[in-house]
Amino acid sequence: MESAKVEVERVYVINLRRTREVSRTKRSPYAIRLIRSFVARHMKVDPDKVRIDNEVNEYVWSRSIEKPPRRIEVK
Repeated sequence: MESAKVEVERVYVINLRRTREVSRTKRSPYAIRLIRSFVARHMKVDPDKVRIDNEVNEYVWSRSIEKPPRRIEVK
């Protein structure tokens, strides 16, 4: 009997306020790293295995490198 792969879908609101502590020209890349580490921590996987969807990436970079959003909802 094959083991069934269980898919879990969760919705998280990730607070990105810590990006304001980083210098202006590094905020959006730092926000992407925060999202990756948050998802890895909550889904119990290695951060290298977390893939950031293009839609999430475009939303973070929508207001340029200096002003990423304060929070983001990911599924």
